[in-house]
Amino acid sequence: MSRYEKTFRSTSGEEFRADVYAVLVAFGVACPARQHAIKKLLMPGQRGSKGEVQDLDEAITSVARAVELAYARLPDGGTLTGEPEVNQSRSQSQSQNRSCWSGGCACGLSQATLMAT
Repeated sequence: MSRYEKTFRSTSGEEFRADVYAVLVAFGVACPARQHAIKKLLMPGQRGSKGEVQDLDEAITSVARAVELAYARLPDGGTLTGEPEVNQSRSQSQSQNRSCWSGGCACGLSQATLMAT
């Protein structure tokens, strides 16, 4: 039994043990960036030498990369409509969000606004 296994209860009431990798397989998560983010989010600060905040920050970075990969799979140059983007680039926005989350930003955006982006 792995130290990362957790006990779960199925909808029928049966108990079973699984680790994060079994959960990823069960849900069919194939994107490595998503896998990394989920792993970080399920046990922030509990898996090794990194603290909770660092794991959460790394999860944000992984989710941002997963979004970039998803956009790259879209037709017409990575936008939903095929039109060029007129706002700041996604990478600039994501970088700003990471700075805001870590408290290093004076942009004035509220945490609720950042959560919506």
